[in-house]
Amino acid sequence: MQKTFNMMAVAHFGYLVGEYNFRVEKSLRTHPNFKLEGFVEFQSPTTFVSVAGEWYDTEVSFGRVMDDRKFALSIGLIHEYLSFTPEEREIICSHDPRRKKESRLLIASKQLQYEKHEFANGDEETEYRVIDHARWLRQYADPFLRGDFSLWLALHEYRLAKMIGEVRQSWKREVSRRDVGMIGTTAGRKLIYVKEHMFQSDVDYLARLKSER
Repeated sequence: MQKTFNMMAVAHFGYLVGEYNFRVEKSLRTHPNFKLEGFVEFQSPTTFVSVAGEWYDTEVSFGRVMDDRKFALSIGLIHEYLSFTPEEREIICSHDPRRKKESRLLIASKQLQYEKHEFANGDEETEYRVIDHARWLRQYADPFLRGDFSLWLALHEYRLAKMIGEVRQSWKREVSRRDVGMIGTTAGRKLIYVKEHMFQSDVDYLARLKSER
């Protein structure tokens, strides 16, 4: 019988169930309206791991069960954070556009790479990618799989600073002004506006994480 993506995910991420006391919480097959080959979510009392089979790639993210799934992190981001020195992270998060090239080169140098193989077909290539992701998750996210989120705040601080750095290095600003209307005053009519942060939900989430400490 031909293996489906979900079968591959359950098989190669099975150590989550056997070693970390996770359970398979959700399993979705291909949906005709989405470019999705499959989706499996594993969950423990503290942690969730999502494994998504998208066309031409596999995406794995994880986070705290108590949080919205949009605040999940990728294995790649953890690998970056653990691989870079504080000085290198400062370059990546710099607001100076002159640091853009150096920042991009640093990020590219730490990208996780699939192991090279000769594939008989697309299904075999997909399975090897699932195997690589399962290995990376165990290698870089072990504390989180065990419920230890002591690095969670630092990772989200890095993630937000990196996103803001990418915007600033492109000569843009992460905070914009949106006009919402006019009001009459004794001196005439006055334009009312609000400031909007491009990453407001992340700013709010970071503030919440800090308040938990």
